[in-house]
Amino acid sequence: MKKTIMNRMDGANLSPSAYAALMLECTDENGVLSIPEYHFTDELTEGDETAERFFEMDWNAEKLQELAERFETLYGDIRSIAETCLSAGCDPLHDAQIPALETDRQADVWRTYIREYEFRGISPDTLSAIEKCLRAELGEEEPTAEEKALCDRFYDSYWEAMEEEAAKRLGGGIFDVAVILRARRICALMTLRAPEIILENEAQRLIEALALTRFAKREIRK
Repeated sequence: MKKTIMNRMDGANLSPSAYAALMLECTDENGVLSIPEYHFTDELTEGDETAERFFEMDWNAEKLQELAERFETLYGDIRSIAETCLSAGCDPLHDAQIPALETDRQADVWRTYIREYEFRGISPDTLSAIEKCLRAELGEEEPTAEEKALCDRFYDSYWEAMEEEAAKRLGGGIFDVAVILRARRICALMTLRAPEIILENEAQRLIEALALTRFAKREIRK
């Protein structure tokens, strides 16, 4: 049987670095890596169990080691930022400034991975409507008809602005937005003192996004 992440059911028990090693191991001789679709949606519904996305990768054992080291540093910095903000009573995801951060590296990681996006050209009311529509997909309060209309009208502009800023922060990889999303989620979970088992799952998704944004040459549409 072809070795894929999909048929390695022990993946949930792997550390982030071991999961990245599995990703490399499952990259075939043509450089193609398949990843379960639900890794990108965080939802597994009937019919999704075998859906996959395919990527052409350019990596090797040396790049894997570089990825693992970068991840460990980033994850440690995110934890330090969360702990600092817990002590100082600040909100790392929404505050415009975090004076309590103790080192230049912490401040740089916060600005790059954690700081809220700046949606220039999108009004606060429109932004609020879009975010409410997105939260509704997770089972929260439904938006009004007016909010849905704003979301339908401006969602593409919202996504384009997010991609543009993520590219400025991280360099233009195909999964820059996902990297920032995962980093922000981990920071939020840490400030909520979430159980380690939840953090471990999110850490897998973060190293996955880092691998894709750094080493995926393109997504292969099938």
